[in-house]
Amino acid sequence: HDQIIQSDWYNWNKSKAFMCLNGKAKDHRRYTVQKILENDLDQHGSISYVCYDGTDPKMPPILLDQNSHQLRRNDRWMNPEIYNDCWINIATESMPHIENDLFITEKTFKPMLQLQPFMVQGNKGTLEYLKHKGYRTFEKLWSEKYDQMDTWQERTDAILANLKQWCALTLEEKQAKIKLVWDDLLH
Repeated sequence: HDQIIQSDWYNWNKSKAFMCLNGKAKDHRRYTVQKILENDLDQHGSISYVCYDGTDPKMPPILLDQNSHQLRRNDRWMNPEIYNDCWINIATESMPHIENDLFITEKTFKPMLQLQPFMVQGNKGTLEYLKHKGYRTFEKLWSEKYDQMDTWQERTDAILANLKQWCALTLEEKQAKIKLVWDDLLH
């Protein structure tokens, strides 16, 4: 408990509303990044679409902090400069398109380690499962109804609606909302 970050050490003046980091090219990740770009939300966030397993013929890579070779060697690395400068995390899980399964990876746990509220583009019921296991999520910040939607496209569109609302907040409003969930982040 004595190693948990204190609120006076936390960066309360982040310049980016969100982050959405994507390594391997997958349809659901491309869809998410394209929707972020179409809605001009990219100006508010730190986004990558590295395509480390090759190129995506439907979309060029977006490199942020690592190229495909670096990411392939070290896909568990968390760049502290990016995490410390982004308020929330859009975690694009590996297999949200498999609707009758639940698959949670490090992508969901990285924001927890960095004290970031998150939305998970994952399988239906991902948040419900995390809550059942004792984790806290962020229904105080945005609607989590997306977690129970039937398809990954519906869940993604709902996440993006939440993200638009988040990006529209002022710095002071974001600070107040993070303070509202500070105990949940530490939990």
